[in-house]
Amino acid sequence: MADAVISEVEDTLSYSCEVELSDRLQMFEAEEHSEGFVVGLEPEALVLPMGLDEWRQSDLKGSLRRSDEGFVYSINHQDGALYAPLLFCLSRDAGTEPYTWRRLSVAEGLSRTPNSTAVGYRAQFNESQWLIYRSLAPPASRSILGQNTTAEFIFGAVDDKGMFHQYVGVEGAISN
Repeated sequence: MADAVISEVEDTLSYSCEVELSDRLQMFEAEEHSEGFVVGLEPEALVLPMGLDEWRQSDLKGSLRRSDEGFVYSINHQDGALYAPLLFCLSRDAGTEPYTWRRLSVAEGLSRTPNSTAVGYRAQFNESQWLIYRSLAPPASRSILGQNTTAEFIFGAVDDKGMFHQYVGVEGAISN
């Protein structure tokens, strides 16, 4: 689940999304990290706010917080564009197995792109690794984690040999 916010002017953007949960479910915030755990009678899901840093103390640009109805994901970002992905791991063991996520560098023409142009993330649940990429500017030939793409959006798995397997892709018009 994700939202992209793109402004025509380079300005600070504030984004907030409330996700309502069933009365039988609650979200609990991790103490030291930014993620949350959705729990009913048993654990139901791990929620990773990919647009935030993993460590709560290092991230001053947003939060994932419990609310009366469920939880609120918020991000503040400068430069006139932001991408706010939430990744849900629906395995009941997700919170007890090793997991992590990181923002990745995206390159265009041998230079790192600013986050207002394109963003990428890698998530790992136990042995499974996932890649998310989103262009926030007109698509161009860019690379992320060794993958070259002109797509507006890609999502897929990275196998244990480092090969990328794209599951979802959205193509956009290439800028000149």
